[in-house]
Amino acid sequence: MPGWLGWTLLAMTIGHIGMTLYHRRNATEQDVLPRMAGKLNN
Repeated sequence: MPGWLGWTLLAMTIGHIGMTLYHRRNATEQDVLPRMAGKLNN
């Protein structure tokens, strides 16, 4: 079932974006978006 892999990856990507936005709302926690962008650029 190769179609399930695409849906799984899509769900994981949406989950990661959602968690990033959730953490950005909490001012006391570290901002993860620049850290993630830094990992992508290296």
